[in-house]
Amino acid sequence: MTRLTLPGFEAPTLAPRHRLFFTAMPDPPTAAHMARMAGRLRSEMHIVAPLLRTGHLHITLQHLGDFEHAPEVIVARACAAAASIDVPPFIVTFDRISSFSGQAGRWPLVLTVCELTLIHSWLGKTCYGINGRWRLRGGGVST
Repeated sequence: MTRLTLPGFEAPTLAPRHRLFFTAMPDPPTAAHMARMAGRLRSEMHIVAPLLRTGHLHITLQHLGDFEHAPEVIVARACAAAASIDVPPFIVTFDRISSFSGQAGRWPLVLTVCELTLIHSWLGKTCYGINGRWRLRGGGVST
């Protein structure tokens, strides 16, 4: 569809400012362990970028999109979908860790995922809100 504009009144291109995604967030002892590993990896690989705060560590399970405004209908649908999930907690194992530059280190990490979290992140602000948490339920940890 062609959008008509008047000279001098062009529609601005708006950059996304909000991100929605499901995560698995580590419990505090696991997050502290991950932070220590990240510090060692940063030193060994000569990474100069700052580390994430321990409370921001997570595994992204599903990216729902980047938006100019956080759409309430997407949040509502995501919450309904998460509430309908009926699976037991599960184990995630990483056999290596890499930086965004592609450098790899052999540092295994095991995380038991016991709940899903819906995150609303403000892009570029290192700030987020939690739209919901859903405990995984079922007959114990799956393998």
